[in-house]
Amino acid sequence: MKYLILVSLLLGSFHFAKAQINKHLVDSLGFITLQKTKTTGAYLAIQKDGARIYAAAFGHNALKKQSLLNDSTCFPISSNTKAFNSILLSQLVAVKELDFNTPLKTYLPDLAFKNDFIRSEVTLMDLLTHRFGFPRYDFTYYLLSEEEKENANEAVFKKLKYLEPTTSFRTQFQYGNNQYIIAAYLLEQIKQEKWEHLLQRKLLNPLKMNQTHCDLNQFIHHKNKSLGYQNGKEIAMDYGAALYEVSGMGNMFSTINDLEKWCNFLIEGNDSILPKEWIDYNLMGHFSVGYEEPYAGFSSLQYGLGWFVFDYYGHKVALHHGDNLGHQSIIVLLPDDNISWVMIANEGMSANSFPFRMTFALLDQLVGKKTNDWNQLLERESSVYYRHPETDRVKNTSPQLKLNAYQGEYVHEGFGTIKIYLKGNKLQVEAGSYTEELEHWEHESFRAYSKEFKEDAILKFVVNKEGEIVCLKTDLIEPQVDLIEFVKR
Repeated sequence: MKYLILVSLLLGSFHFAKAQINKHLVDSLGFITLQKTKTTGAYLAIQKDGARIYAAAFGHNALKKQSLLNDSTCFPISSNTKAFNSILLSQLVAVKELDFNTPLKTYLPDLAFKNDFIRSEVTLMDLLTHRFGFPRYDFTYYLLSEEEKENANEAVFKKLKYLEPTTSFRTQFQYGNNQYIIAAYLLEQIKQEKWEHLLQRKLLNPLKMNQTHCDLNQFIHHKNKSLGYQNGKEIAMDYGAALYEVSGMGNMFSTINDLEKWCNFLIEGNDSILPKEWIDYNLMGHFSVGYEEPYAGFSSLQYGLGWFVFDYYGHKVALHHGDNLGHQSIIVLLPDDNISWVMIANEGMSANSFPFRMTFALLDQLVGKKTNDWNQLLERESSVYYRHPETDRVKNTSPQLKLNAYQGEYVHEGFGTIKIYLKGNKLQVEAGSYTEELEHWEHESFRAYSKEFKEDAILKFVVNKEGEIVCLKTDLIEPQVDLIEFVKR
């Protein structure tokens, strides 16, 4: 109760319209939210009319050294990369080198899907708005072979023909990363230049975003980098190195200082880079997300081009969240109010995050409404993690084969190879950088449980009449769809 009262008092004097901020009060709200979300460290910077009106660090970057995040700290922006990709593509659309609504096969003749109708109809707009019928399927790039990594975007493009859609074409929003990888590949094919080079030449250089790049190795060795934490434990960035093999969906690193330049460009425009009408087109809702409006004041939740767009008590909001191992970022634009903010937090993969709670609290103040206790409201939200309930388990069963019989490589043409091997007397699963111990679940099924991420996956082995394992089926690839089959090599 004391937190609720304090939060209400804190936010009462926060006036966006006059750009007046009581730094002490907002600092206090930030530290309360940091504690509630068990976040190690965070940084918030707010701009009004192109000028910074508030900035503060909360908690610590390095726990052992008690160091702080600052506005020059380099951090992964993850899915906030998508908006950069969309702007690069919009530059081609603006000069008629590309069209959002022309079938992709016009530009990519080798495009192939299992469904011929999708191949004939799918457009760039379908990809950028996540409406082409496929779920995340992140293992398309997580399990790339060393050879495939040489041309990773092309490798993901070639895997499309092996993937199953899970909804009808253009009927449902299914957020994912592959569509933005394919969009980056399209850009590369049209311009015959690497996506990262185009990003540097067409956006980063003109915007003087000198601290922004796509180099994982450079980030790892950066003296002022954000350290990632997962459930309070420091995590190495190379665990998710696969994210940086592909382009256009999550492979960028930046700083608060640079992202403020990015926000100013999106709100104020710069015709030498892209006409303002096309920037506004990116920030426009193009496809309904389809979720029920979660709280009072929210309406018309849609996806733009790299942005979630909605109305909050009559104010247009465009935002995107970046979530990675040990890191989170959020960029929020209120273009009609000339307000933006950027937040980072070095605690990743959490639905109840510091950036979201603070963002919703700030939005409440902007519209002059009574402040929700977002720490309490979001605490009740379900976790992003997936775990099989014990009630689904058939107890008191045993595998019919000796453990060494389950060893081997299991292959899916669209995803890659899963390896099963013995370590001591325990089976292990290895899928790219993902490695976990397997425990028997039921019959021929085993469970991989990640203590670090508090989620699990089931691997079900199929045995033929001769007592030989022919394949495994697993939800490790995509927990929300039917088990996906990997054939034993």
